[in-house]
Amino acid sequence: MVYEILKTDGDTLYVDNPAKLPPSNEISELREPIITANILVPPEHVGAVLKLCTDKRGRQKKMQYLGNQVSLQYELPMADVVLDFFDRLKSVSRGYASFDYEFSHFEPAPMVKLDVLINGDKVDASLKAEIEAAVATAKTAVEGGDPEAMREQANALQQVAMKLGQAIYEKEQAAQASPGAEGPAKDDDVVDAEFSEVDDNKA
Repeated sequence: MVYEILKTDGDTLYVDNPAKLPPSNEISELREPIITANILVPPEHVGAVLKLCTDKRGRQKKMQYLGNQVSLQYELPMADVVLDFFDRLKSVSRGYASFDYEFSHFEPAPMVKLDVLINGDKVDASLKAEIEAAVATAKTAVEGGDPEAMREQANALQQVAMKLGQAIYEKEQAAQASPGAEGPAKDDDVVDAEFSEVDDNKA
């Protein structure tokens, strides 16, 4: 996924990997890709689909009844669509919804860059839009005992753990293959995370 970056010197660049982002003090505005989504769904499932789109930071553009179907048009952040949107759409509509989309534009978004480090070495990077909203959603899911939301949060954490485990394994393999390898990581090795907030309100 490509992000548009407006730098403080006025230049615009595009990055497809958060690790390639310039330093935060050189970023004036970080813009995420927005799509236009067209959804057809039976009337009895409209409410659930509207809630899903809202949960995914969607903005409704059109809603029209076409015979025994309802046509919905939404603007949605691509980051929220590529994760699990299609699977959840099929789930909440019992498989009856259809979905297609096209790229619309880039727009500013509050984001945080997360660098994952193992023993001080950077191994991966990712962007998380509206991190405060994500934390609030997780807290609400746990406190409210919402099984579906709790499963979603657990699955997301599991994916992060699997990627981190793979990174640790690859680091150990590389170390063992190199002269003077230090061997496998010890149990007390530290995994750090450095956060640097991207301020999209800079002049």
